Amino acid sequence: MQFPVIHEFEICQIEIKSNKTAVVLDSKNKNGQTVEKFYLRSGNQTAELSMAEASE
Repeated sequence: MQFPVIHEFEICQIEIKSNKTAVVLDSKNKNGQTVEKFYLRSGNQTAELSMAEASE
């Protein structure tokens, strides 16, 4: 974690290495059922993918 100053503003910069294998999140939905979630991070965007989309 670094805190560089850019144009007189201090920002927080975090670098995270990519994982070699997929990580699936087990979460509970509003009905209390366990569901699997998979998120894809690319640049400054995050997309939630279905397990079918994630396996493509």
